[in-house]
Amino acid sequence: MALEAMLFCIAETCLVVEKRDMALAAPYTIRVDGLVVGKDAYLESNNTKSEGEATVGGLPFSYDPGDGERWTLACKYLLT
Repeated sequence: MALEAMLFCIAETCLVVEKRDMALAAPYTIRVDGLVVGKDAYLESNNTKSEGEATVGGLPFSYDPGDGERWTLACKYLLT
């Protein structure tokens, strides 16, 4: 829950920034709670709505102790 809430706040911030200047858009697609942002989001489809799991760059943004490499990569995508 907390991770998805944090990701939603970041996605909303990206949405505001993208509306001002697309050059500053997130380099990876962020999908959370029906919101889709990022440079690639506009290439994938014309809508900015999505349902389902929260993802960053196509990777699920949920902590799984058994899959540390995927978690590390998702965090890297979020921070870049």
